[in-house]
Amino acid sequence: MKEIEKLYKNYGIKKKPVCAFNCGRKKYDLDCTTHCQHYEDNDLYFPPFTASKQLELIKWLAINGDVCRIDAHITDKWFVENEVMTSRCFAKFEDALANVFNRFWQDLTSEEKEQVREILK
Repeated sequence: MKEIEKLYKNYGIKKKPVCAFNCGRKKYDLDCTTHCQHYEDNDLYFPPFTASKQLELIKWLAINGDVCRIDAHITDKWFVENEVMTSRCFAKFEDALANVFNRFWQDLTSEEKEQVREILK
């Protein structure tokens, strides 16, 4: 399972029709009609893991998180590590960031999980 999908599942984010993200319409409701470019797409998706969400998660970590490092190396690989975690390598920064929150998930309080969940919505 991809890190970002695991992140959304850990924090209770539900998949939605693509209309909910791209044009603000709700699939299967009256305001999604055949005129909508996404009308034929019946699949469900997690919300986009946007740069603004990633920035908010970084800010949240800076305020609430344990010391954690995400390093880039010349090979364009991202490494995540802290004192209690072994190092893991990722090709994309967003996967590295999602991995940090996936690893901390079990240690967060209900309130902290809800704060992260609000960012991910």
